[in-house]
Amino acid sequence: MSTGREGKHPKQCETAVREECKCGACGGTKHQWLFYLGLARNKNYLALEGIREGALREWEEQYRKQRERKGKRRKPNVAHEKSTTDLVQIDIIESLARGADRGGDGSNATAARHGVHVPAGTSPHHARAGAGSRGIDHATEGQSATEVVPEAERSSLDSVQEVGELVVSVLEDVEREQGKLSRDTRIAMADHLWCELLVQLALAFKESEKRVDNAIDRVTDRIVFSRESNSHTVIDRALVRSVVKHTWGRLAELGSGAVIPAGVVTPALRVLALLICKRPSRHRSVIEHCVVPLQRWLREKTWAFVRHVFGPWLPTEHAESAA
Repeated sequence: MSTGREGKHPKQCETAVREECKCGACGGTKHQWLFYLGLARNKNYLALEGIREGALREWEEQYRKQRERKGKRRKPNVAHEKSTTDLVQIDIIESLARGADRGGDGSNATAARHGVHVPAGTSPHHARAGAGSRGIDHATEGQSATEVVPEAERSSLDSVQEVGELVVSVLEDVEREQGKLSRDTRIAMADHLWCELLVQLALAFKESEKRVDNAIDRVTDRIVFSRESNSHTVIDRALVRSVVKHTWGRLAELGSGAVIPAGVVTPALRVLALLICKRPSRHRSVIEHCVVPLQRWLREKTWAFVRHVFGPWLPTEHAESAA
């Protein structure tokens, strides 16, 4: 696990191959997303496909084991859940890469005609053993590197990068207001603070809670409640509110004054929440409020896996026909 000292950020936090990363340097603000956006910006389809292949193998193995179990033990296990969110993350990054590559026009046009053929068994430097199955009752039979993959909008990659850099800056803003944060406090913040913050901000924008005096306290209350409900490391409410206030203020600067362009910022918030979360497979609000709205960025088979594994967490219209 990563427990970097203040001021010195460990690379293993950015690549984040382990879910229990506890970074005392960045406080979780640089967890994983920098690595994934780097793959997208460099259009490193070879590495992405290598990670996907490992994920699919793991998903298939866990699905096989699930079918062999009986009764309540047939529920997806931790490895099955993780492999599913690994595949979701790779789909999102590939969509961002193809959108940037094509100068996407904001439509749901697919990238099948410009897919990349990857030799079987390729294992890129950062590929991790991951997740995946050929699917529910052969749902993934015939899956290849050139399967239809949605494109993200032209500005999506830059928007996610901008919001990510904004989150990193917020930590400095908070310290100017609250004073130097201890290493223990930063480690506590790395325990799902930023992903839940991004989820709640996306919800606030969707609900048109654009008055700062109202939204900041409401988002703060939701984060505090979520942390208590999920037994995340305790963080003082005043610190949570400071984080919310400064993030909201910086997001407002991306728009025009206090009115934030939700249609532009909200998808970026959701993508970043999914990438910065150290364990999205066990973070219900990330699944429900980020993965579901980003469904159009996923391969059909990946979405089938999401419905199969996370059905009980999904809104009724998505979960009712889940396997």
